[in-house]
Amino acid sequence: PASILRKDDHVLNSLGVEVVVQSIAMIASKGLYAPFTPSGQLVVNDIIVSSFVAFETDSSMLEVGGMIPSFSYQWLAHTFEFPHRVACHYHLVKCPNETYTSNGISQWVARPFVLSEWLLNQQSSLLKTIALVAFIAVLFVFNILETIILMDVQVLGFLLVGLLPLLLLRRTGAKYIKMV
Repeated sequence: PASILRKDDHVLNSLGVEVVVQSIAMIASKGLYAPFTPSGQLVVNDIIVSSFVAFETDSSMLEVGGMIPSFSYQWLAHTFEFPHRVACHYHLVKCPNETYTSNGISQWVARPFVLSEWLLNQQSSLLKTIALVAFIAVLFVFNILETIILMDVQVLGFLLVGLLPLLLLRRTGAKYIKMV
């Protein structure tokens, strides 16, 4: 999150080059909406930034029950947005009239966001851990599906050609294929 940035930290500009943070100023203003982009990133003042929020302001990683799994808020939010991207960005369903809450949160995100806040505020570490493991499992499925959807046709072809012999072995029950 931007709140953890300090002077002399390094960030990436739009060309992917590290630049040094020269100064930090807090500017409060009222915005309209939280923009969603297919990549989950925006370029603001030539700096690459996330279009997602973090539940905690002192870390870019999710912490549950004293554990710090290696899941950034960026990854969690971007992967969670997979169904929204499939519906709206990949044009399975056009979303020209997408609606937002009074706080500017997309209706696609509003209820799960409230549920997530509630869950993170629970005292039971066991409940948080069980819910987090289930949630991460669903996100991994989303991530795999999106990777397959975006996969280059040539790479997909190579995978299919590589997997075909294995599928044939399994189907025939053979232990090996003799090449002539």
